[in-house]
Amino acid sequence: MKTIVLHLCEEERSWAAKDLRLRYVQALQNTVFSLDAKFIEHYFIEDENLLSEKDIPDRELHMIKEYFGRLVNNYNL
Repeated sequence: MKTIVLHLCEEERSWAAKDLRLRYVQALQNTVFSLDAKFIEHYFIEDENLLSEKDIPDRELHMIKEYFGRLVNNYNL
């Protein structure tokens, strides 16, 4: 999540209190997308995939994506 939020900081200009809920949901959405793609780019080392060396079983990966997906669905934007 930290890496995803760091990348999000570069994409989004407004981090005012009124926008924090939206940024949180965006971070959750980006996490789901990244897990689905099995790719989270390292923030400091370009072209380094944080998930490339991780052998996460498909069942476990699916459960993690489902968890984050449910969190996203709990927020009405």
